[in-house]
Order: sequence, then C-alpha cells, then structure tokens
Amino acid sequence: MQSYFRHTQAIADVTERLSARAVSHPYWAHVATVLFGHWVEPGVRIGPVGVRVDRRGARRLQTDWDAIVRLGELANLYHTQLAPDTVEAIRRALPQLGEKPSAAARRRFLSLLGHPGRLGPVLRELHDAGILERFVPGMERARGLLQFNQYHKYTVDEHCLRAVENAVALLDDPGPLGRVYRGLSGKWLLHLALLMHDLGKGRLEDHRVVGVELARQAAADFALGEEDAETLSFLIRKHQMLTHEAFHRDSEDEETIVRLAVQTGSPERLELLYVMTACDLAAVGPNVWDGWKYDVVTRLFHRTMQYLAAESPATTNAEFYAQRRAEIAAALGPDGADPWFARQVAALPPAYLHATDAGSAAADLRLLRGRGEQPAVAAARYRDETGMLELTVGTSEAVAAGIFHRLTGALTGCGLEIRAAQIHTFGDRQILDRFWVRDPDYQGPPPEHRIAEICRGLIEAVSPGQARPPRFRKLWQPAAAAGLPPAPPRVNIDNTTSNRYTIFDVFAADRAGLLYDIARTLFDCELSVWRARIATYQVQVVDVFYVTDPDGEKCRDAAKLEAARRRLLEVIDPSGGARQERPADQR
Repeated sequence: MQSYFRHTQAIADVTERLSARAVSHPYWAHVATVLFGHWVEPGVRIGPVGVRVDRRGARRLQTDWDAIVRLGELANLYHTQLAPDTVEAIRRALPQLGEKPSAAARRRFLSLLGHPGRLGPVLRELHDAGILERFVPGMERARGLLQFNQYHKYTVDEHCLRAVENAVALLDDPGPLGRVYRGLSGKWLLHLALLMHDLGKGRLEDHRVVGVELARQAAADFALGEEDAETLSFLIRKHQMLTHEAFHRDSEDEETIVRLAVQTGSPERLELLYVMTACDLAAVGPNVWDGWKYDVVTRLFHRTMQYLAAESPATTNAEFYAQRRAEIAAALGPDGADPWFARQVAALPPAYLHATDAGSAAADLRLLRGRGEQPAVAAARYRDETGMLELTVGTSEAVAAGIFHRLTGALTGCGLEIRAAQIHTFGDRQILDRFWVRDPDYQGPPPEHRIAEICRGLIEAVSPGQARPPRFRKLWQPAAAAGLPPAPPRVNIDNTTSNRYTIFDVFAADRAGLLYDIARTLFDCELSVWRARIATYQVQVVDVFYVTDPDGEKCRDAAKLEAARRRLLEVIDPSGGARQERPADQR
C-alpha cells in the first residue's frame, strides 16, 4: 500500500510540475522576475512567481545544503512560494549533495521552524523536493505510509505536515489556543515535535517508543541542548497523554489533574502539550477536532495549569470546596435559607463542585427541588461553543433501579449521539445525571418540539412500570472509508489509576443501542456507573466507564470483574471473536 501511495504521489507530482510549467513558462517567469523582482543575494531573486535561482544559484545548490534551506527561509520571510523551476533545481541538485546536511544547514532549518509565517507550505515544498527527510529522522520511511485504522484519514507524512499547518494557523486564533501559541517562546521545538510525533509508526514497536529514539537522533543531529532534547522526547513520548486524560478518563477528577501535572512537570511543557494535542487531533481528519473537544481539553489544561503555576484561588481543596459552596448558596439567594437547599449544598460531591459553576449548580438544585412527587424532571440547553445539547435529568434512587442505562436507552432511541455523561448523587439520595449529546438531524440548536420530545422520553424512561427495553431507530450511514474493518473488540479493566473507581475501557464496532447494552450489562453485574466518556471514530467506539460496587466502593473482587468483562465481550461481540485481555492490574 505504501508503494501504491508513493507511485500515485509521484504521478501527481509530475502532473503538477507539467501544469506549473504550462501556467508559468520559465521564460516568462524569468521576464516577470527581472522586470518586477529584486535580487536578494547573488543567484537568488524574489519576484511575482516566488523565489527563483539563476544558473549561478542552481550550481551553488549542488554543493551547499545551507543554500537550499536559505531558499525556504526566503519563501517564508517574503510569504511567497518556491518557484516551480527552483523546486526542479533543488531536485536536480539532491544527488550531488552529501548524504547528511551540514551543521550550518541544520541551524538554519531550526531557525526556519521558529518562524511561523508561511512555514506549512514551505515544509511541503521541501518535502516534495525530497529535502525534508534528510533533516528529519524517520520522515523518509513515513512517506506515503498508510495508517490502517478508521481514525486517521491521511498518510503519516501528510498527517504530520497538516499538524504543523494547524499550529501556524493559530497565529490568528482569538481563543485560548491562539493566545497560548502566540506566547510560546520555543515555537521551533513545537513545530519539530509535530513534524516528528507519529514518525515511529509502521514498525512492530509502539510508535511512541520508536519516536523517542528518533527524537534522540534528531537532538544529536541538531546539537540540541540537554533541556531542549528532553522536552522534544517528552512531547513525542507523551503526545497522546492529554487526549487520553481528557477523553478516556474523568477530566474533572482531582486525581486526573494531579496525575497530569506530575507527568508534565512544568507550565511550559503543559502549554506545548496543549497546543500539540489540538493540532494533532485537528490533523486526524475532517471534523475530528470540534467545539466540544476544544472545550474539554481547554478546561483540563486550565485546571492543570492552575495546579502547576500555583494560581488556584484556593490553596487547598477544602478551601476551594468551601468557597464554591458559599458561591452556590449566594447564587440561590433567598432559597439558600431553605433547609432542603442548605442540606443539598453541604452534600455536593467534590467532582460536581469542580465541574459546575455556582449559577449552574443553583439551577440544578432548583430543578431537583421542583421535581416534587414526579419520578423525574429534565432540562436542556444548547451550547453554541461546543455545538452540543446539554441534557440534565433529576430523579431519585428510590424511583427506579438502573437509571443510567434507562436514560442512555432513551437518548439512543431518540437517535442522539451521546458524547459524555456525568452521574452525581446528592443528599437525600437525589440523583442528577448530565449528558452531552449531538442531534444528527439538526445543524445548530434543535427546535423546541424536538427538545420537548427528548425530555419527555427521558422522564418516561425512569418512570415506575417502564420495563420494556428501548427501541432504536435505524440510521443510514455511508460506507466506511477505504473498507477498513474496525479494530477487534476488547474490554480492559484498570483498577490502579483511580483510588475511588474501577475503570472499564470498552473498544467495539459501533451499532445502534451499543451504549445501552453496555450500561445494562454493567448494571446486571451489580456495578454502578459514576462517569462515562463516549468517543466514536467512524465505526470504532471507545467508551470509558468509572464504576463502583453497589455500596459505592471501588470493586476489588477480581472474579466479579472478570465475569463482568466476559459478559461485556459477549454483548459487544456476539460472534465470540473478541480479543481476550486480563484486567490491567492482573497483567
């Protein structure tokens, strides 16, 4: 497959070069450059068609690596392209050059990486000319290398180049990402890490492990200082860490924040990792990086930065919780004097206090209070910044058993895509469940009648006597890209990451009702779900569930966990072909 991509890319390159020569004939390009351009240095002119070399400049390219990188530097500085005949001159010069670039050329290459400007297109032009792989270890092997999964849509080299282009585009981004990127003093290091982060793929070993070896080679080639070399290795080794903690673990949990802060070690590295995560995800494929992911990653970044930079408004968790409870009581106004509200505020769990601002918490408590004798109440609001519908359901443990799987069944039955869920237990056995969903039938906020239908379905799902399983509507979906099958289904159990919960990681092929079946199976195994992260990539599902035993304690019964894992495998893979893995703490 790699040979196929390389051959097709070679054909595309030839076609593009012929087209460029037809549009901009060398003679007329020369005339335009003479008339309207100017000399930058002997043998090199800048003009309407870009950076051009004359015969003298072309001869110099055959003996001087630094002269080639200088052309890319000029194209970046003048925000123009390398003229087509200049790229041809570089290609012809390549066989005459030594195998390894000079130290001066490597220094200039790092300087080029430090200036965003037109960096993305310049790197593409150098890559097309066969230059980039002489400077970046692993790039030659990654050229045209297809990633055999339903997640990545581009070859490895294309993905890495797009990641750099995404970073450069942040210069004009008005949000948190843009502010952090513009404030980075070592942009060259970020760009080099993005260029190299996936180059370890295509081997039997973990691509991050191979990537670290490539990073060490690059550090030696570029004569990096010890600190820069270590940071480069860290970014490549840990480039998936923020994604994992944000979407595969509870990003509101204090344990997650502390773990991320300890592994990152400094505010500077966290800033680099934050920008790198966003650029990496955005380069995976169309619509992979969306407003919801932006919000989740940014919230995790800010909370971890407060921990690292000691900027938290409360010096201890106890002080923070007391302050947040006081803010909620103030937001309740006169209602705060009601003994019921006072009792609920005092019992609010830590995870809820971290995840919810005072105004939203006051609204949640009023929603619960307004339930009265009803089995449940539901509210919805559309979040423009994430493009998600946020659904909140208030009920009581006394109303029905298995509330979580009932609610997921109702949402899936409405044709909604569930992206995340939080389950909170308040005082007096009050339950508040929150879901973030996307309605595929509407672009933007769903109409009021649609929201009313969804809320009505949620209330009916937990009402007494509602025993029949939900019905899932059939949804048309386009065929999977390139005919690639999803990864083999598997269930992993992590009993070491969290002190309070057992974590189930479920990997399966997507289908209607899958989340309901998983949640129902966990309930049948006498496990209570407290947090859920749901991610779908094409036809591949990666769901994460934080569970406890019926007493709210971490499940330490190995036999019970293994039985639950096997039951889940039977549900997600009825054919019995699922990969058999032991729990993480038993490996």
